[in-house]
This record gives sequence, C-alpha cells and structure tokens, in this order.
Amino acid sequence: MRLTTVTAPTLKQAMSRIQQEYGDDAVVLSSKQILSPTGESLMEVSVGIDKDPSQGMQPQSQTATANSQADVMKMLASSYKKDAASNPTEPPLAEEQTTDLSALLNEHGVAAEFTQRIDKACSSLAETGFSTEDTLEMVLSKMVQFTPSGKLLGGRKILAFIGPTGAGKTTTLAKLAVEERKKGADIGLISLDHFKIGGAEQIKIYAEALGADYALCENINDVKDALERFDHKDRIFIDTMGINPFERSRFDYLKKVLGQTNAQVNLVLPCNLHAQELATLPRAFRELNPQMLTFSKMDETAHLGGIINAAISSELKVCYATDGQQVPDDILELDAPSLARKLLTKPKLPWEDF
Repeated sequence: MRLTTVTAPTLKQAMSRIQQEYGDDAVVLSSKQILSPTGESLMEVSVGIDKDPSQGMQPQSQTATANSQADVMKMLASSYKKDAASNPTEPPLAEEQTTDLSALLNEHGVAAEFTQRIDKACSSLAETGFSTEDTLEMVLSKMVQFTPSGKLLGGRKILAFIGPTGAGKTTTLAKLAVEERKKGADIGLISLDHFKIGGAEQIKIYAEALGADYALCENINDVKDALERFDHKDRIFIDTMGINPFERSRFDYLKKVLGQTNAQVNLVLPCNLHAQELATLPRAFRELNPQMLTFSKMDETAHLGGIINAAISSELKVCYATDGQQVPDDILELDAPSLARKLLTKPKLPWEDF
C-alpha cells in the first residue's frame, strides 16, 4: 500500500480527485481542514493506495522508484513510536486473536463502514510483513487524531467539560485538575451545574481538597465575574451540567455561557453506551464547538467500537480515557498502540472467565 495526501478547496472536490486518479484502489484513512501558505482553507485527505499507479505506465524516475511499497511502509512505521516500556509485563497477543481482524472489529461494535476501511488498509500493510497489531496501530494513527496530553494541557488556559448526563465529566475534570496541581499550577474551578440537587457539591469538595479557588455560577454574569477573579490562575477548569441531547433548551444557555469563556471545550462520552449511540453524540453536541473527545467508563464495557465510531466520524482530537472512579488515578492517555491492543482482544462479558 502506498500512502499519499490529496488537497482541494472542499471535501467533495478532494474525493472527486481521489476517485478520478485512483478509483476503487483508494482507501480513505482520514481528512482534516488545513490552511495553505496563503491562508486559504483547504481539505487534506490521507489516502492509502492498494496498487502502485506506475504499474503499466512508463518507467518512473529514480526518485519515484525509491518511493516503493517497502519505503512507504518504513515511513509509516516510523511515524509512530511504540513505547515498549509502558507495559513491560503485558504478554503479547495470542496468535488466534489476530487471525480475523474484521470479525473482532465487528464484535466490538465498530461501524461496518469503518471496519471495511480499517480491514482493507491493514490487509494491504500486512503483505509487507507487519503483524496485525502493528498494522492496526499504523492505520488507527492515521484515522484517529490522537493528541498527546502536553498539547491538550499546553493549549488554552481555560478548559470546559461538556457531555450527556452521567458521563463522568466532574470526575474526569478532577483527575486532570489534580495532575495540574501536582505540577505546581495555580488552578480555579468553576461549576455551572446549579440545575441538579447537589450537582456542585462534588467539585466543591475537590476544590477544598486541592486548596483551589471555586465558584458556582448560575448565569452569564456570574461566569464573567469568576473568570475575571481567576484571571491570574495558570489553569481554569469549568464543569457543566449534564445535557440530554434530546432536550434542546439547555444547549442555548450553555452555548451563550461558553461563548464568554474562550475555553477549549472537551466532550466527555461514556464508553458503556451503545456503539451506534456513541457515534451520534459528537454531532448532537456540535453546536457547542467541542475540540477534544475524552472517553469515560472504559472499565464498564468490553465493547470499544464506539470509541472508533465517535472519533472517526467526528474528526475531533482524542487524548484521555478514564477506566475507574478513583481520583486522581484511573485515567490514561489513549493512543494508537493502546487502542489497537484493546480492539484485538476479544470482548468478554462480566460473567465469562478472564
């Protein structure tokens, strides 16, 4: 498989070019919006090509010839780094677990469209000698926008956490706040959850434990006052009320509030939802302009296809996942190697032997 990128003013034009130049041999891995050197907005689409377009054509130059399948595979393999020391005692996957990638992805609940794309790309990469785990890591690294925590927390000063009811927003926020406090950061915590009885109490307890300033805001003016009071802080975390995506009234309110904050909006989604339901939630919350996805409650399900469905369909950046309720523990950085290994493990229900 050969990897290439196609850019065009719109996604439709890019897909048209791909179809014209590569036909059915093209496997679309990812797409994203970029800026040209002149500031023009463009769509960049990463594509894997099953066949070398030079076949049956005039001999290529020495430079083009060097861009062989083997060279491309080496480039792709070097584009990610597997941290062998991160799980030194974890045994390698059993061979039988990697024999039918498509069946495993289906069992995890990965959407048929994405399963087909992933399986096709992995099959082509496997022909060059890579293992199933390695090929899946490489393909996921292209299809999902994994973002290191340094880029997430090294970005904007204000981070807001949104999501459906019961998603685990407050606990996730607390875990990240503790990590920042450990680094010596002066933090402020803001809660917008005055709708639910006791909704703000949990984060207030976390604030007291961290020695952090805290504010409960019931309207936009309260938010403005809190942000002004916390302006000297290194980091400000905003906890929001849970939203039922079928109840639109709170969306307008939260959209107005977040519009006053210039916050990086992090959408928290629980992994234990149905995979198809999970895939639709980023679109349901799109008007709140989330930039990041965090997946919670990974320990409460064995079927992780919803992560793939939501991440690829939304094209949002992915960084953290939580796998328990302990604060500040039970949080991990989600990346291609860790997700590939989980997807290559057959889902087991609670009553089955592990």
